[in-house]
Amino acid sequence: MDIPIIAANGGTVHTEGYELFSRITLDQEAGKRAAKALVERNIYFEVYTDDALLSPFDGKEKLKAEFDLIKSANPNEDLADLWGKEP
Repeated sequence: MDIPIIAANGGTVHTEGYELFSRITLDQEAGKRAAKALVERNIYFEVYTDDALLSPFDGKEKLKAEFDLIKSANPNEDLADLWGKEP
């Protein structure tokens, strides 16, 4: 398929040829403040860099807790539709 790609919640846009067209980043201090706020609220998050994908040390457990909340609020929802399989 030859289409533009909008990725990272809009943080990057790539051309049909997969070349980077646009990038919006957070400065380091803003990233630290955001991560601190998310950790304090026990919210799962990921940080993308050019070299890595980072999540909190307990990221897998937080992600599973979010899926458990979705499942309890929507007992008839098939989580495979959201994830591919349950975590």
